[in-house]
Order: sequence, then structure tokens, then C-alpha cells
Amino acid sequence: MTLSPIEARPDHDGRDRLAIALGVLLIALAAQCYLIAYSHYFPVPTRASFDDGWWRWTDQGRYWREALAWAAGDLRPSEHWYLPLYSLIGAAMVPFDRVDPFRLPDLVCYVASGLLVMALARRLAPELKFAALWGAIAFCVADGTTHLRHIDGQFALKSWIEPWTTTPTAPLLLGLLLAALRLRERPGAGRAAVCGLLWGLILITRPTEAVWSSLPAIVFCAIAVLWARRPVRTRLGFAAAGIAPAAVLAAIGLGLHLMVWGWSWGQYFLESLGTGFEPRLLALRWNWLVLDARPIHERYHGLAVVFPWVLPGFAGMIAGLLAPRGNRPAHVLVAAAVMVHWAVYLCYRDLHAEGLWRFGNYHYFKWTQPLLCFYALLLVLRLARRGERLAGAGSIALVLLACCWQSRLERDPHAATVRVLGPGELAIPGGMTDPTQVLVVPARGDAMTMYVGPELLEQHGRVWAYNGDVKAWPLPGGMVLSVLRRLPAGDAVIRLAPGIEVAPDSPPYLARMRLSFGLPCAVLPKRASCRPALPRDAFTPR
Repeated sequence: MTLSPIEARPDHDGRDRLAIALGVLLIALAAQCYLIAYSHYFPVPTRASFDDGWWRWTDQGRYWREALAWAAGDLRPSEHWYLPLYSLIGAAMVPFDRVDPFRLPDLVCYVASGLLVMALARRLAPELKFAALWGAIAFCVADGTTHLRHIDGQFALKSWIEPWTTTPTAPLLLGLLLAALRLRERPGAGRAAVCGLLWGLILITRPTEAVWSSLPAIVFCAIAVLWARRPVRTRLGFAAAGIAPAAVLAAIGLGLHLMVWGWSWGQYFLESLGTGFEPRLLALRWNWLVLDARPIHERYHGLAVVFPWVLPGFAGMIAGLLAPRGNRPAHVLVAAAVMVHWAVYLCYRDLHAEGLWRFGNYHYFKWTQPLLCFYALLLVLRLARRGERLAGAGSIALVLLACCWQSRLERDPHAATVRVLGPGELAIPGGMTDPTQVLVVPARGDAMTMYVGPELLEQHGRVWAYNGDVKAWPLPGGMVLSVLRRLPAGDAVIRLAPGIEVAPDSPPYLARMRLSFGLPCAVLPKRASCRPALPRDAFTPR
């Protein structure tokens, strides 16, 4: 029998209180692991200097610079970059911890995320005994592990220890999902205001999450208010209560932006809008980033290999929608939020396998990981229940079907011959026009230089932006360069970053990235289509 929203709420009996107590204890132990990992993580800064620790890094240095600027009342645009909330939190901590003002806020966000996952677990699986405890276990497994499989020097806690704006966004998004479910259970002005408050805080932290990842929750809240069995005037009051705090926070964010940047977009928005998202890359990125990066990114595995609960988690979400029992509206909300978030970031033009693992960009997905881990557990339980086995098996079949795609790199027979103009300069008659088109270059040089660049592409009378329009990455034996959006045709000249030398005897060539039905390289790595795009002896990046 399908439970109503009210009936789906867990009863606060002794067993439930025990599960909550054990879950809180487990989250406390995870916090201890966090502190231990923090104390042993070598990039942690030891002094208040831009030359120390992760303050030398681009993003983290900008966070710290901006926190110091807010603390000092410095409104010069040169001292600001991101939206204000995370840096303002850091600014409040500068008088107490100038070396790392994000240390305590990040730990608080980590613990809050664990507690919110527990609360969501109780609503997602009201029929599950000790659901809160299982939610805590899922959080500790997904976001508390100390090492990642196949990735040397990386660990899941790293995405929480290092300062990122995704850290405060994680509890805000989880809290918004929980608040939306509570609003549906018992509509009221106070609960609507909480939803608006959380969304407004997300808006002044990470606009991508506010626009896309929060969209299912916004729609869910709107439906909950519209369908509430209350007079029209009361429902309008609920809507106003939800909109008001969001509008106030948006106005505050706009005011702070005007104080720093005036009526200009500001550097963060200019760069973000210039990079953007490419829907045509979704299928390819699903294959490279989730399943396996070969042959175009030879050394890296996919997210589903490193985090083994990802694919079972997606299957568990689908099973929650198909199963005859459970809190289906809650599954619709959470599954939609997680899937939209993954789809959007897989389309992000500046997300590549090298950045995912070399620079820890898997932090984009950290708020979804414990939810996927919990859904993987629910999938196992559904397969054990006689009445839900069909839903579980069907969801597994759908996910397996989505994984039965292999990527191939095919030389483009219609492409003109690429000419080498100099040690680091190439000419491409007709240019590169499509995101599925890549230039494979036998070359040598520093691998980090190949990735960070910039490699300059001049085509159709202009120089296209590195990271937003074009990107390069290293391969054993050379490098690959790809355009990230559709470009107008025209003869192109590519100037590689200083220090990159093109092999004189191995000509570069244009190729197309294709997907065909079949098992991915993670399953059959020795298949011919999974072999490296370049022979290892062409040139080896240092």
C-alpha cells in the first residue's frame, strides 16, 4: 500500500530514537576522521601567506583573498571574484583563524550534511528499520572514506577538506530537499519561508545549483502550495512567505555585487557565462567521466568505477519510482535533483577527466554521493522483497542499457592534412568546428602545461577562449586538443603553450569521437578501440 506523506513520516518510537542516536554517533566519528585527515593533509596552510599551502592554488587563493578583503572592508574588484556567501563566512572567521578561516565552517558543513542525509533517509524509506542509521552509514561510506580506488593520492574527504564553494552548497541543497518534503507533508508559511531562505542562500553561493540543481525542489514546493487543501488566500500567503526571503537574499547579493563591481557583470559571471554548458557533450561525457575515459583520456577511470555505488544508486532511484510501495513523491524529488545535477555538470565545458582527478573536481558531485550510496542500499533491499523484485530488476536493466556504450576515436577521412608550422604551431585548413572533433598531436613537454595551457586557437578571424571554447590535455606520447562548442568554419592556426614541442616525424591528425553500442572500456580494456590514441614512443610528456 502506498503511504501518504503524513503516514510516511517516521514515528518517534524507541527504535527510531536509537537509530538517530547511533547515526549521530557515527557522524561524530566521521567528524573525528575529518579532523585527523585534515591534520595529515600536506597542502593545509600553516601560515597566513599566499605562498603557503593551498592558498597558492587558483580557486582557494581567491577564496582566501576575498575573505580577507571582506574582513577589512576592501571593496576593490581586484580582491573579489566569487559570489559572496562563502567568502563572507570566511571573513567572519578571519579574526579567529586567519591562517585558514574556512577550517571550522567546512567542518560544520560536513557534519550538517551528514545529519541532513539521515533526515532524508527517514523520509525516503519510512518502511526501513533504522533508516536514519543507514543514512549515516551511507554518508560515511560515500563522503568519509580516506582513499579512492584506482586514484593515487586522492581521497573522498579531500573534497570537503579543501575549501570549495560546493561545501556550503551541499548542506543547503540537502536542506532544501528536506524542507520541500516537509512543506508537502504539512504546508505552512513557516515551512515555505525556510524553503525560500535556503534557495536564496544557494543563489548567492553557486548560481548553477540555484538555477538547475534546485529546480526540482522549486517545482515541488510550488506544487505543494498549489495543491494544499487551503483557501486560495492562504495558499497565496504561503507562496509569499516562500518568495520573500529568497527575494531579500537576492537583493542583498545584488547589493554586494554593485558595491564591488558596479553595473558590470564581474569577473566570475563573465568567465562562467563564457564557459557555459554544452548539451551535445552529455552522451560522450557520460561515457568518459562516469564509465571510462579511454581511449581519449587513457590513464583515468570513470566515476562509477571509483565510486562503486554510483550506478547501483541510479538504479535504486529508478526502482523507487517504479516500486509499488514507499514515499514516491520523495523519490521523485530526490531522484530528479540528483539526475539534473549530474546531467548539468556532465555538460559543463570545463570538466574533463584530468580536472576530475588531478584537481579533485569530483567535489561537484559530493552532495549527491551519500544519496546515491543510500539508494544503492535500497536497491539491494528491494531485490530481497518479493513484491519489489521486478522494479529492482527493471531499474538495473535500464542502467545497464545506459552503460552499454563504448567510445571510439576514428580518424576523420574528410579532414584536410594538418600542417606543422613550427615547434609549437599548427595549421588546420578548414579549422575545427564540432565538439566531437579532436586534434591528436604527438608532442612532448610538461603534462601540466599541456592541460593548463593556454593553447590558442585562431579561427574565423578571432582567438577563441581557452577552457571555454577549446581545451587540451596530455596523453602518453603527446596531447589532444578539442573544441568545446560549435565554431564557425575557417582556416585555423593553433599555437601551443610555451615549452610544448610537436614531434617532427609523427604528423598530427584530426579525428572524431564516436559512441557505439557495446561494452565500455572499463569492462573490455584490451579491445582495439580502447587502445591509446598515440603510441607511447611518439613523445612522452615529462
